[in-house]
Amino acid sequence: MTWRKHLSSDKFTITPIKLGEGKRPKALYTYLSFYEEDTTVFYGIFLVRNKDYTIMVDTGTDLEKYSRSSVYEFLGMDSLSESFIKYDYSLDNIDFVIQTHLHYDHCALMPQFKGITKYLQRKEWEYALNPHPFMQSSYVRSYFENEKFELIDGDLNILPGLDIMSVPGHSPGCQAVIIDTEAGKAALTGFCCISENFTGEKGFIIPAYHENPVNAYNSMRRLLKATDLICPNHTGQFLRKPE
Repeated sequence: MTWRKHLSSDKFTITPIKLGEGKRPKALYTYLSFYEEDTTVFYGIFLVRNKDYTIMVDTGTDLEKYSRSSVYEFLGMDSLSESFIKYDYSLDNIDFVIQTHLHYDHCALMPQFKGITKYLQRKEWEYALNPHPFMQSSYVRSYFENEKFELIDGDLNILPGLDIMSVPGHSPGCQAVIIDTEAGKAALTGFCCISENFTGEKGFIIPAYHENPVNAYNSMRRLLKATDLICPNHTGQFLRKPE
């Protein structure tokens, strides 16, 4: 595997905007694997841009608030506005948002983006309003219940070279974003994973936290077949599949 921190083309650039990091047991992300190892995970959002559009993938989390209720360590925490200043971007230039799913660590800052179109899978919206008890703690209604979403069903082409792919499993309505770049077709996974989910000796490993393991497996297999590069949501870097 070869890693790239930034992908670009005449059409699109993809930039991870880091809000902070967290030290975690690796097994929180890799199903039945890596029990004895720790890892440092990326928390943030992604900007997808060309000369005409600036698209934000996910709306991020309030790490300061998250850290107060978590047993795990956080590092280098920034607010969304602080992070955008570091990367010399403006929150005012966002054309629309693609929300991969509604777990609290991906949508807590959504109220900062009132009036901006937000694409979400219908299944995710319906499930988030009435989740199964075992996933209930992952959904905080106050972050999203007053939002108006552009609800979609399954795969959708948003712009030339920018597609949404339905990838259920981690959550019922999880969606990935597929982007044409100079380096190839790149995927922002949508589901919560790290590099080891894709680079293990046995092939790929489904997310440890999932709503449906069979769907998670099928979604990962489909995503790998359709793309050249993968960006695991909680790594913030791109890996290229073996030739």
